[in-house]
Amino acid sequence: MQRVVKSPTRLIALPTGRFRHLTHGSNKAPTTMLAYSASCKNIEARWFERLQKESTALLKILDEDKDRWAKLLEEEETRKLNEFEGIVKSLNKQRTMLLDYFDEWQQRHDKDAEKLVLENCDLLYAALGERSERMKLEKRYNNALST
Repeated sequence: MQRVVKSPTRLIALPTGRFRHLTHGSNKAPTTMLAYSASCKNIEARWFERLQKESTALLKILDEDKDRWAKLLEEEETRKLNEFEGIVKSLNKQRTMLLDYFDEWQQRHDKDAEKLVLENCDLLYAALGERSERMKLEKRYNNALST
């Protein structure tokens, strides 16, 4: 109590009565009331000015940070976009390589299929020729048996 009275701000500490503390259900909690003097008004005015200055400085810092973070976000977005474009180009290159390979394979397959068809046609003509001759022979044989 002595220290508060002798403080450089000259606050006056006055003891007050007791109040009922709602959370503890006790009426034994003492309170102290500070008299609102000219020095309190002076302190309040200085704190208000300081609060305004610091809040203005904090807002300025936040605005600078906002600009900096926006710039960093834009750089990150650009980097990701470039990386994505690189991946797309790589995938397109692989796709064109696979399509070219598939086209070559398809052309080889078509040539092989055409060659096999021609061979099969030759075999079919040969088989039909043999069958025709055999039928002619059988027909003669059948004609001889039926008579």
